Amino acid sequence: MQRRCGAARFERALETLPSVVREEYDQATALGWTQQATVREATRAVALELGVDPIELAAQVVEESVAQSLRGVWSILVRNTSDEALVSRAATIFGKSFDAGKFRAEALTAGRVRVVIEGWPQAHDMDIASIARGIVAILEVAGRRRRPGRVTALREGARILFDVDAT
Repeated sequence: MQRRCGAARFERALETLPSVVREEYDQATALGWTQQATVREATRAVALELGVDPIELAAQVVEESVAQSLRGVWSILVRNTSDEALVSRAATIFGKSFDAGKFRAEALTAGRVRVVIEGWPQAHDMDIASIARGIVAILEVAGRRRRPGRVTALREGARILFDVDAT
């Protein structure tokens, strides 16, 4: 997010956060844990500073971050993995990113997978959009053709269904 708005604007946005939220956000590391609520508040503050939709900002940042993380050697590995295995392995990423819900993938037909998250009835729309875009990024790095509507999300109570078309 900082790259999107520059250091000064990013800092100005974070200054609007309550001190406890700002402290947790400032102490975040790649190997540490930050509550999703904290990330959402920081994202909303940056989106307000930029004048953009916070859900779309979060989704774009996740997509770019996942794609950047999987470049290089990782891209070779994911390119030689089946669609079903790619989406199933996304459970590991989900488990490290969220502190709620249980993530699983089901093969539907060739090139189509359903990702199901159970036990997370209070999932925020920002989290759902971010997960969908993270899946898109994984498939893009893996060399699957990108087209609109590739991942659709549907909330069914405590379940969230992501239909993934990886063709």
